[in-house]
Amino acid sequence: MAAIYCSPAEFDGHWNYYLLNIASAEAVQLTEGAGDNTFGGFLSPDDKSLYYVKNDRILLEVNLTTLAEREVYRVSDDWVGYGTWVANSDCSKLVGIEIAKSDWTPLNDWQIFHDFFHKGTALPPAARRPAQR
Repeated sequence: MAAIYCSPAEFDGHWNYYLLNIASAEAVQLTEGAGDNTFGGFLSPDDKSLYYVKNDRILLEVNLTTLAEREVYRVSDDWVGYGTWVANSDCSKLVGIEIAKSDWTPLNDWQIFHDFFHKGTALPPAARRPAQR
């Protein structure tokens, strides 16, 4: 039995994903470096892969056996990925937020959030950009 958890890396201080073997109490670091969204990672239905977002724009898959990493999706340069991306239970669909780069503002305090929310730039449903494969 195993578990996935996040913790600051031992050497670089960035939060990373780890795979913990509960029986042996040994952990293997799965990711490294800055930019891991440690609030939104999820396992594939067969428990063979971890999916997570790196640097707000790259959806990555990590094979839990080989530790090989594969880029699944990348937000285009005209857009900014935002927040936590979430998959449905069988990982056949994914919900992610992308904001036009020209509309994006770092939301690092409530006043900025308030101003952004009331800016009125939200697109009607018919105009939203469909996900690209």
